[in-house]
Amino acid sequence: MMMATFQPSRKEVAEVFGYPAHSTLPAAALARSQHLCPFRGDEGSPRKCSKLSQHRLFDQFGQTDMPFGACSVWYRGRGEKQFRPAIICPIRFTQNQRVFRKARQILKDWTAQSRFLVLQEVGLPLGRLDYILANFKPDTNRVLDFCVLETMALSTTTTGHIIRSMFEVLGMAPSLPVYKYGLNLRQVVSRMIVQMVAKAYAAEQWEKRTVWVMQDILYDYLVRTTRLNLADVAPDDVAESRYPLLFFVYELVMQDWEQMFTLRLQAIKGGDRRQVEAVLQPNKVPSLAEVQSTLEQHIEDGQYIELQ
Repeated sequence: MMMATFQPSRKEVAEVFGYPAHSTLPAAALARSQHLCPFRGDEGSPRKCSKLSQHRLFDQFGQTDMPFGACSVWYRGRGEKQFRPAIICPIRFTQNQRVFRKARQILKDWTAQSRFLVLQEVGLPLGRLDYILANFKPDTNRVLDFCVLETMALSTTTTGHIIRSMFEVLGMAPSLPVYKYGLNLRQVVSRMIVQMVAKAYAAEQWEKRTVWVMQDILYDYLVRTTRLNLADVAPDDVAESRYPLLFFVYELVMQDWEQMFTLRLQAIKGGDRRQVEAVLQPNKVPSLAEVQSTLEQHIEDGQYIELQ
């Protein structure tokens, strides 16, 4: 696994409005002053960040119109020696549109007139689809083929400390001694599995494929805590692979503390809906004896309420 070459001395926001928190590039200063997101809009013509927050700190610091411009935060998991930037905004995955271009290989029935279209936030009765990638033939106004693409950013705890860290970068607040935010990986998985099973079932009925884009931090957690066991798919074999459901696993790499971090495809995993449902099964179920011992210890420690 490629680790970041720069290591912060503590937890703090890693990227603000698309650039490393410590970047002094003119482009970084422009993005911060105008609240631009370099991952939205055409290349070279970024649009404003659209990630709004109702957190009270924006009111307290007189920034009610400012979007929540933190793209990633530094994270070090249990037992890990180095920090990694953890993506907390799903738009971060669209850097240079590389996830879309990679998933394009899945689509079939291309013609000389075909156009490759990306449709965002498509609402259907089963829920909202993040993206639909379509092979569209304009002369007949027909979608010849399509696939579903979903992105999974990470949820955080004590998000106010991330906002304070962002305000520190922007020169709006003094530094705190410690930023006590964390990643709520369990919540991400809980939210993800409901969507994943429903959308995979629908795509199965349509005989179309689904791509889930996530960071290595989340995929490693899934493998470590559940019975998810997907097959390896070589990047050049995506189109020919038989799997209806694909995981594109990316790492976020920092080359230096000035330039943008880079998304790098780490692995592609394949499976079907039944294999994905293994996420519902914990990797280890404690024995009855372990449960009883835990309950008895709680009682011995007085951690209970007795009712009459």
